[in-house]
Amino acid sequence: MVINYLKNTVYLATAVLFLGMTLLASGGLVFFYYFKAEQLEKQAVAEQQAFIQSVADGLEGYLRVTRQLSHSITELVAPLRGEKQLVEKILRRMLASAPAELIYGIGAWYEPQVFAPDAPLFGPYAHRGINPEAPLLVSYEWCSADYDFPTQPWYLAGKQAHGKTVFTTPYFDTDMVYMTASRAFFDSDGNFAGVTSVDMVLPLIQQFILKYNDQPGRTVYLTTAAGKLLAHPYSAELLQYAQAKQPLSLLDLSLDDLQDFIIAKNLPKTAISHADIADVGWLVHVSNEQKQLQQNLQNLRQDLYWLAALAWGLFAVSLLFLIQGHRTRTRNQALREALQQQQQREILLQEMNKTLEQQVALRTTDLAAANREICALNERLKEENLRMSAELDITRQMQQMVLPRPEELAAFKQLDLDIAAYMEPASEVGGDYYDVLQVDDRLIIGIGDVTGHGLESGVIMLMVQMAVRTLLANQVSDPVLFLHALNQALYANIQRMGTDKNLTLALLEYRQHRLRICGQHEEILVIRRDGSLERIDTLDLGFMIGMIDNIDKFVGCCEIQLDSGDGIVLYTDGITEAHSPDNQLYGIARLSEVVSRNWLAQSAQQVVQRVVEDVKAFTGGREIADDMTLVVLKRSA
Repeated sequence: MVINYLKNTVYLATAVLFLGMTLLASGGLVFFYYFKAEQLEKQAVAEQQAFIQSVADGLEGYLRVTRQLSHSITELVAPLRGEKQLVEKILRRMLASAPAELIYGIGAWYEPQVFAPDAPLFGPYAHRGINPEAPLLVSYEWCSADYDFPTQPWYLAGKQAHGKTVFTTPYFDTDMVYMTASRAFFDSDGNFAGVTSVDMVLPLIQQFILKYNDQPGRTVYLTTAAGKLLAHPYSAELLQYAQAKQPLSLLDLSLDDLQDFIIAKNLPKTAISHADIADVGWLVHVSNEQKQLQQNLQNLRQDLYWLAALAWGLFAVSLLFLIQGHRTRTRNQALREALQQQQQREILLQEMNKTLEQQVALRTTDLAAANREICALNERLKEENLRMSAELDITRQMQQMVLPRPEELAAFKQLDLDIAAYMEPASEVGGDYYDVLQVDDRLIIGIGDVTGHGLESGVIMLMVQMAVRTLLANQVSDPVLFLHALNQALYANIQRMGTDKNLTLALLEYRQHRLRICGQHEEILVIRRDGSLERIDTLDLGFMIGMIDNIDKFVGCCEIQLDSGDGIVLYTDGITEAHSPDNQLYGIARLSEVVSRNWLAQSAQQVVQRVVEDVKAFTGGREIADDMTLVVLKRSA
């Protein structure tokens, strides 16, 4: 009897112990839920803000193309007087080089009597026709006294901006939404001489917004500075709902109309975030259903419910195990019966395997015959591929032969400089250019990007490399003369080739710890010893090489001091415009962050390696769409 009592006491104590452990685990799950919920809410807010900023950065890229085009056309037409055909030629050429899906027309509008005494109103306007394949048109129909372009709002806005590019409010015309970028130009005495205009068509920007509406419960839309709708995934439904107002486009609808539509359609409540696009005053809106934003919390609760259920289930099982220990014999009998059934199933499975083996043997014979045919086809394809790749291989080898070798870059350590470089073409032959040369006590670094990639771009890259070396060998050191001679040589060859290729090119001269930068290319990153970073915009330091025959007046230079531990990073747009699997851009901000993070403790080669690894991870290992070049120069500490 005493033994039975002790056994019952042990069972009871064990049951109480299991109950206490289960209650403790349940309390821990509750505490973990509140802690994790706060973290998930902060993470959701941060992810939404990062997403909306990436959308805004993408829109800024489209506006940058228009700003650069406005700046270039203004510089070209400002000094021209009385040369009507030359103005028309420049307008046509600049429009032909602009993306057709974004830019509709370009105009040069002179103040009355400025262009010529007998031309009171002179304003040629180059634009595209209805047929995309038709020649570009130049029209003077808006030079009439009735239209009087000097009094138009877009003209006055450019005039009052004092040489800066300004954007008008989007407007609807001929079944399309447009926006005009205006910029004033001046004569040699600084007097106002007129305004250039670049007309953008906005369907491409609307498509850019619509592609981000790819997740259920998330709506991305765009509004103007006046609060009018510019792009929305429910545009057709909104126009149908507001048909009483007879809207011509979304621009006729406001945020109040959108709110009325949401209420009328009984759409779910949402949490809305905004990001501003400063130059045009647009707002990017992202609204998420509250249910969607809380999805992670719901998943967390569900997981914790299952864990709590598991804990109490274990408790129940343990309790049943203690109570039903005497039924072990019955369970053993059931296991023996299950074992017999398993043996019967194994016998049946063996018989089925024999039949399957016979079918596999027959199928293997068929596959062997098919494989022989495929092998024969592969051999023929291999021979053709070898012949075609041999032609491109010659050009690729020529490119690789003229690039700086690692031992050349290592030799610059005698100048207390650590230099590393990386280039990867998007196809067999690339259009990126870089070189590092020592001339007397100067170190010359060049980096450029030929439009496009492939054989034509690769040939132009080789021309640039040879021209730079030739000019340096002839001791041409003045940057204006250097870029003038290089541009004239390239322009003549490009005209002979009958192509519209051109390139950006920046030349850097390092001497006695001073760095001089000349020419137009991507922004140059200057990293200081403490990891702080500066971005130098080269837009006003030059012009595209090979586009026009004379670029003297566009060439400018700037100088910076490089102290111990300081350095620079040069790159082509194949890095900053690399796309992730969900079509987001890598961007200059991410490149700057990776460089700053690795600058202090890493060599130049290690910084290059970290950037390349980060770009590859960002793109998900996909093939690159454009040539990628990266050069890192670091002054030894």
